Amino acid sequence: MSRAEPAPLAALPRLGRLALAFGLLFGAGPGLVGPSPSPLGLLGIALWASCARRGGRGAFACEWLVAGAYFAAQISWLGYVWWPSVPFGAVVLGVTAALAGVLLRRLTRRHSLPLATALAWTSLECVRALVPPPLGLGWLRLGHFALEVPLLPESARVWGVEGLSFCLAALAGGLAALAGRRALSRAAFAWSVGPALGGLALALAVPAPATAPGPRLLLVQPAIPQERKNSAPAEEILRSSLVLTAEGLARLEREGEPAVDLVCWGETMLRALVVGRELEAAVGEVRFDPWFEVADEEIAGLFVALDRRERSILEVLSGPAARILPEGASFLTGAEVLVRDGGRVRRTNSVVLYDAKGRRTGRALKRHLVPGAESLMGLESSAWVRETVHELAGYVPDFLSGRETGVLTLEGESRRWRIAASVCFDNAFLDVYTDPVREGAVDLHLVVSNEAWYRGSFELDQMVAFSRLAALATGRSVVRVANSGISCAIDPRGRELARLRVGGVDRDVPGTLAVRPPVPVDAAARLPYVLLQPFLAWILVGAGLAAGLLSFRNCAPEEV
Repeated sequence: MSRAEPAPLAALPRLGRLALAFGLLFGAGPGLVGPSPSPLGLLGIALWASCARRGGRGAFACEWLVAGAYFAAQISWLGYVWWPSVPFGAVVLGVTAALAGVLLRRLTRRHSLPLATALAWTSLECVRALVPPPLGLGWLRLGHFALEVPLLPESARVWGVEGLSFCLAALAGGLAALAGRRALSRAAFAWSVGPALGGLALALAVPAPATAPGPRLLLVQPAIPQERKNSAPAEEILRSSLVLTAEGLARLEREGEPAVDLVCWGETMLRALVVGRELEAAVGEVRFDPWFEVADEEIAGLFVALDRRERSILEVLSGPAARILPEGASFLTGAEVLVRDGGRVRRTNSVVLYDAKGRRTGRALKRHLVPGAESLMGLESSAWVRETVHELAGYVPDFLSGRETGVLTLEGESRRWRIAASVCFDNAFLDVYTDPVREGAVDLHLVVSNEAWYRGSFELDQMVAFSRLAALATGRSVVRVANSGISCAIDPRGRELARLRVGGVDRDVPGTLAVRPPVPVDAAARLPYVLLQPFLAWILVGAGLAAGLLSFRNCAPEEV
């Protein structure tokens, strides 16, 4: 038996209900009620679905306004970098949620509410993730709210965050339908619980890869506030990391722990510009952009001075005279690296690996740059834009992004490990983690980060949630080392192995953490999601679009 169109909803009650819906979704996020995202977030989606399915005057505007406020809260950390990014992001991202409401109203004319909710919410969520910043941003997705549900998140090994989002949205649509009718049709019930049951089956059918003990790592977190990192002399910042490294290694020796294979520092903690090897032979062929104010005849001398600075730091860490690192230990750190881009010298935000003798053996470039902080999306070519941004930020954001995730080879005493390295903002993008595993052997992921921008707030917990999903989806451990924030290690099943705590405090505290993350027995093993990831989001977007177009056909709606 078909049902009538739901009664329209006036603007004022719509605003109130939407505010409650997105308030529930925000409150269930990581770092607010608890450190992990709560599955209770699907109650917010259920309330959104029950409200958005009803048409009415100003529906789109109301949904845009409230969703924009929600996204502004989620990306509020950008205000510490450049405040106009927050309202701009709210306007742009809020449109996708409002369009999800439009699609939901179309789909419920033909499909049950659980299916309509899953298609509408997930397809537009995928649009946000597919469109690069600043016009899109995946960030916290509904699938992340499944991380604390027993067994279900392990289905991410097959269908990733996209499949988890679809499951929770379908369940939320079922709750919305149940609240409106007190009973569900067979089709609605099947679409409500079917995806979740399928996810549980997938989790059981596709186990995590078999693992063995990996390299011994020492994570060094000096917890330097962003204001001090920006303004303090480089030597002062560097000294903090050196002292902390020496103290951490001495503690391990006192406790009788085995020597570490790798010492890890956070994002840009080397406090020295590193000259890419390809530039050393290109003097006379390359030049700096005008805003660097480096004359062509000064380039050779500058490169020599920068190389001397880098060597002096490595002498302290790994030199034969009085080294800090134990014999055989390598060193990995975040650093700004100058690279060649055609005839230009460009800055990159990178991860650099040095071997036990202090020799640079590899680098990995940050792939996703923070809009307004690291990239002006080509606007730096405008003198007015450059001058304005330089006046506000003190520099011109003109970093060059990496085209692929760098994989660094760590040489141990008995074997070598391949580490896929990423930087801070990369942590929110799954392609950074699936791409290297799909393309070759990878033992573990390592994120170097600087989360001092967040000032101890819930964004730190969001970053950990992203890392947990990346570990689940790729079957690889994820190790996070931050200048300030949360440094921890996560196993291939998304479970936290260790977290740096000092006096019971787990964030923005100086200290060191020794971890030995498990690595797959077969470093070339690939989970289904690693192969499917490039296509799943597009499939869901296509499914939502196709269902929306079919809804224009003149046919009776299904029961909800």
